[in-house]
Amino acid sequence: MTLNQRRLLYIFFILLFIVITPLICLYAAGYSVNKNFSVEKTGILIIDSEPRGAEIYLNDKIQQTFFKKYFSQDQSYIKTPAKIKNLRPGDYKISLKTEGYWPWEKKLSIQPGESTFAEDIYLFKNDLPTLAVKGVYSELVMSPDKKNLAAFNNNKAVILNLNNEQIDFYASSSTSPVSQLNTNISWSPDEENLILGQYVFNINNWANPLILSDIIGIQKNIKWGDNNNTIFYNTQNGLYQYDINAKINDTIINENGINDYLLIDNNIYYTKLADHTAELNIFSLKDYTIIKKIKLPYSTYIFLNQKNKFVNLYDTAYNILYLIDPFSDLRPLRETVNNVNKTFWINDNKLLYANDFEIWTLDLVNFKKELLTRISSKINKIIWHPNNNYVIYSTDNSINTIELDDREKRNITNLIELDVISGLQINGKGDTLYFYSKIGNQEGIYKLSI
Repeated sequence: MTLNQRRLLYIFFILLFIVITPLICLYAAGYSVNKNFSVEKTGILIIDSEPRGAEIYLNDKIQQTFFKKYFSQDQSYIKTPAKIKNLRPGDYKISLKTEGYWPWEKKLSIQPGESTFAEDIYLFKNDLPTLAVKGVYSELVMSPDKKNLAAFNNNKAVILNLNNEQIDFYASSSTSPVSQLNTNISWSPDEENLILGQYVFNINNWANPLILSDIIGIQKNIKWGDNNNTIFYNTQNGLYQYDINAKINDTIINENGINDYLLIDNNIYYTKLADHTAELNIFSLKDYTIIKKIKLPYSTYIFLNQKNKFVNLYDTAYNILYLIDPFSDLRPLRETVNNVNKTFWINDNKLLYANDFEIWTLDLVNFKKELLTRISSKINKIIWHPNNNYVIYSTDNSINTIELDDREKRNITNLIELDVISGLQINGKGDTLYFYSKIGNQEGIYKLSI
């Protein structure tokens, strides 16, 4: 190599260093050069999913690290969770894909010098249901701890342990069907005893229930007290308490016209109808006196959502939910929700509710109501997913999920379509659905892994 050649090579590398070094510094500082050869600040995408390990696509291009893309034979792609840096500002179609799961897709905007987050993504399994319990059942009841699923119809009842999938059956030889007055559905405080119709079942001794109709007659509105030995029920003449162990029946409130009641701490809240008037009364179990009366519009009411901080009073005639703070002298009526027939409290201040064709949320902190979706098929059940970013709802023949993240759109996934679907329930982990259906010649309770 001649001296001139060496000088040219030396100058070339100096110029290359002068050109490349600023570009590398700009890249490291979060800048890039656009098509107009001007410098612009880049953005960051932070993305995560459950389950993790989903492949990430930006504008339909699978993402790889720079060095593995160009200098490695290993086709290792960027997977969730991930932080993708140095993205030029603009809108990106972002997709997540993994085998055996429904894909996720959303258009998100990357802003200069900012991070865009997509971290509450739940990828639902693309799976087929399997038969868990064979038989015809009209009602499915999940325990509050979501460890046991009960179902009944006519003279039979079944309990399914969701941890070990043990099944216990009961078939009644009594003249009182299990499904008689199926409004009587109540779990005991320890969640080991369940009132179904006129029966009290123990989950550890399912085959030997207590038949209440043989003791107190056929009654409606049977509920548990504050322990596992006491039940309450109301008749046309008043409200009564029965001690299961002592076998003692006591009159608590001797009044006509009691429509429904609710036990909270040492008080009984009950609605009363008389002479075209309606009122909410609060009865103290300590003093055995009425400590508060609140006038109501004349209608028929039931209590919902016992564990919420407000009294949830539901007008069954007009489908109106009243949220009442009964001990507030200034403003006992906190909120009125019209056109509702399904409710679920996400927390003390956020309500998920629905009517036959719409799903809404109510934020009591900001007093904001938000429509999640409106469909043409009748909505039978709504479920809040433990991920806190999805609602699952069912119709007569489909189960669907809707995403709460409304950037660009709310993703809706149709998990399954069948001829018959009813009684939708979810387990505690949020990874399995249970419902009644008939697939081919097999009728019963099915489970669907999600």
